[in-house]
Amino acid sequence: MADMNSGRRARFALLFVLVALVVSVLQASPALAEVNGCSANIQNPHVSQSHGGIDVTGVWKCSEVPTTIQFNFTASGGLFLFLCPEKGRSTETWVTNHCTIKGINADDIPITTAGNSGAKDRVAPHTAEPAAHGSGWWIACATWRSVGPSGTSPKHVKFSNWVQISG
Repeated sequence: MADMNSGRRARFALLFVLVALVVSVLQASPALAEVNGCSANIQNPHVSQSHGGIDVTGVWKCSEVPTTIQFNFTASGGLFLFLCPEKGRSTETWVTNHCTIKGINADDIPITTAGNSGAKDRVAPHTAEPAAHGSGWWIACATWRSVGPSGTSPKHVKFSNWVQISG
């Protein structure tokens, strides 16, 4: 009986070590990390009185500066506003296959001040273009990376919440 309990304890200890190792590798992996301490807040699509229709705002900030938020490193880079016939999945594949692009802003963002005081925004559709119109389920998606003092980050994809709007 003692041998069976010690065998279980050894297997449990090995399992614990393996789980801890996987977690530490995932946390330390540069492919999963934002190397310049940047984050994006993609707000929900909304009716904008000042823009005259539906738009979305994304706000970026970084702790490592100077950093550039890049959108044009890939054909799918930018802050996108989509109109969809139904509420679906928040994945690039689902949204691009089922929804219509109603606005985009792919202007890179230079960030020169760290933290909240250096936060910069982008609006889609671009403020120089008319706002979007339509009825249905709206979602925004930002595809970006950062290039700064700590290197180039991997591609990031961030979605807003789904919102049902008529406008």
